[in-house]
Amino acid sequence: MKKVIFIVLPLIVILGAGAVVGLNYVGILKIPFLPHQKVAKKTTKKTTVAAKPVPPPKKADPIPPPTPPPKPKVEVVKPDVEAGEKKLATLWEAMDAAQLVPIVQDWKDPDVARILVRMDAGKVTEFLAALDPVRASKLSRAIEAAAAKPKPTATPGT
Repeated sequence: MKKVIFIVLPLIVILGAGAVVGLNYVGILKIPFLPHQKVAKKTTKKTTVAAKPVPPPKKADPIPPPTPPPKPKVEVVKPDVEAGEKKLATLWEAMDAAQLVPIVQDWKDPDVARILVRMDAGKVTEFLAALDPVRASKLSRAIEAAAAKPKPTATPGT
């Protein structure tokens, strides 16, 4: 008899506790510290109202790709050729004509003529006299062509 009590009594306790937990889970018993399943309330009133058609959910607009940052404006700096020619003409005027001949020996005639046009006429004459006659003749024609070119004028808006 003692063995039966040791077997049956724990079974009754386990089954009783299981029944309490099961009733709590189903919602018949409400024990606050035990989790329980929420049961939806039954509706007794049936309505036959036609359901409004539900439009499909709108798709979110795709995110546009990010615009690249604006490129910085690159300002092209043009060399001031005229200022360079004036400076070189000033330097050449200070030199002796005999010293100037070897300097311009490898220069092209139109390049030398652009500088000579900006120099004093007396100094240019000394320089041409120091050159060989063939090169002096070519330079004279190049000076004439360089002096005949009109000066560029600034256009409005630039």
